[in-house]
Amino acid sequence: MWGETPPDEVTRVAQMMERSTPLTDAERDEVITVLRRECGAGNMLACHNLGSAYAAGRLGEADPTAGLPYLEQGCALGLPLSCADLGWMYRNGEGVERDPERAFSFTEKSCVAGWAVSCGELAEMLVSGFGVSADPQRARTLMSLACQEGQRSRRSERRFCTQLGGMCEQGVGGPVALDLAEVAYSAACRRGDVAACGRLPYVVKARGELPRALEIAEGLCSQGLAMPCAYAGQAHATGSGCAADAEAAAGFYRQACAEDLAIGCAALGLLLTTSEPHSVEGKAALQRGCTLGAVEACTR
Repeated sequence: MWGETPPDEVTRVAQMMERSTPLTDAERDEVITVLRRECGAGNMLACHNLGSAYAAGRLGEADPTAGLPYLEQGCALGLPLSCADLGWMYRNGEGVERDPERAFSFTEKSCVAGWAVSCGELAEMLVSGFGVSADPQRARTLMSLACQEGQRSRRSERRFCTQLGGMCEQGVGGPVALDLAEVAYSAACRRGDVAACGRLPYVVKARGELPRALEIAEGLCSQGLAMPCAYAGQAHATGSGCAADAEAAAGFYRQACAEDLAIGCAALGLLLTTSEPHSVEGKAALQRGCTLGAVEACTR
């Protein structure tokens, strides 16, 4: 795989490009010389580093077109990251004409070679039918692989676990599986995905575990997450998993509204004005909810 130059020489010039200070002209020439020579000798990492350097502008002005043949060579030599970058370029029209079919092909090569992020992106394409006929069942399988790899190595993006949770919750690409949806949302939530955290108590509630759903919501609300605060407010207002407590409900709704969650403001306003039609706080919350887009707050 390697040419005459030792592998650490390729690493050395790669480190030069990662410095915060710009390359001198002499350094730039050295980087290009080493990487071109090694790429020509079959060093797939050298091909990738040179292609990505051109595309990212680490050798002067960003020039994705100049980097394209080196990324193609890296992909042909079997480097999944080069295939992934090509898939991204063709998917977004970055330095090349947008081409869904080629985007799918390169992304699939990267996934097959073991790059988990590409498996997740391939799943997204299969869900939407981008560059290929939609195949939700295969998409769900690939999304699961991407999510699981992300939990093991953190290389994969948390959004894949969130999307897997949605597929399992809604029955996309297979049967509804609330237990798997909870696992996927929990994984994404632990890594900071706010949307996944927001769905988590609702899935647990759908599994019939109302007290646990409320416990999860209250814990997440204490971390400043608006949707779980709204869930906790609704639970206390309706007695879902606890005794009904309007005062506690108002407290949670206030926290959700303070985070500019429209439904939180609307719920707070409706709760307060139902018991006290002229509540100043209630009217202000309704106005805030309406401004934020909660239609139900605009009709009161």
